Amino acid sequence: GETAHRGESLRALFIGPMYAQRETAEVAQRLSLDYDVFFSASTTQIPHLYLVEDRVRLKDMLPDLLEKLSRPRDCIVVGNLDWALLPEEAVRQMFAAVKGGAGLIYVMYGQAFPDTLLRLLTPEPAPDWHRTVPVQDLLRLLDADGQPVLEALPQARYYSFGHGRVTLIHYPQTASDGVHFLTPDPNHALAYEYCQSYFIKQMCHAAGRVSPLRVAGVVVDPQADEKAGTPIVRVALAGADGQVPRSEVVT
Repeated sequence: GETAHRGESLRALFIGPMYAQRETAEVAQRLSLDYDVFFSASTTQIPHLYLVEDRVRLKDMLPDLLEKLSRPRDCIVVGNLDWALLPEEAVRQMFAAVKGGAGLIYVMYGQAFPDTLLRLLTPEPAPDWHRTVPVQDLLRLLDADGQPVLEALPQARYYSFGHGRVTLIHYPQTASDGVHFLTPDPNHALAYEYCQSYFIKQMCHAAGRVSPLRVAGVVVDPQADEKAGTPIVRVALAGADGQVPRSEVVT
């Protein structure tokens, strides 16, 4: 997959509904990952009651979750899952990892992050790349209505805890079907791809693996591609010093 960060593969743990795990696979296609997954049965239930003959209780699944949380992680992702379902022991272990330097992302579709935990976090400003992604430039290039893209864009809040980063992502709609846990479900291809890219940037930021390059601007070259007959779109990339080292051509 495409590597969106520098260094070794990002060590991640994904916690979310089992039927949403296609999104985990798609993130792994775009980002170099060394990852584990802990499945919940749905957005409101962790034990997989219908997968075995005997009733599976949460305490039977807890050792697996704790073992996965005990491994070294760069980022822990919890998505489209009621936070109150997470066992207290697992939450303690999760925040111990964040205090030691791991990143934590909680993706919400109408859920809420507990106030008791929120009070432990220190608010942080949005990262530079978050403020400089030229969304409006991209929308001007669309022939179709760009409103679904704007409606699907998430809102994010940034915090720190110890040596780690915590990001809370809110999507404006509710994905109650449990098929999505990292991106929205707006039935709009560009919004989905944009939010996949957006989420990967959030993972890299939470893990402290952000590239010094950022998108400085998007312009349409008046010269058309002779073969395809389509306009040439030039994406300018800027370094951490604000200089624009080069532009990439996207048709």
